[in-house]
Amino acid sequence: MGVLTGAVGATAYGLHCPEATAAFVATWYALGVLLCGAVGALTGRYALRW
Repeated sequence: MGVLTGAVGATAYGLHCPEATAAFVATWYALGVLLCGAVGALTGRYALRW
């Protein structure tokens, strides 16, 4: 779920950000998506426990 959230956030940001160089997109968008995925993996284990 965290990776989906990161991807949606990156897409929304990408639609409004004038910066579109390949290095910027590859670095910062990937880091943002991976960070959201890591946080979701770490917290989801405890937050979604039934």
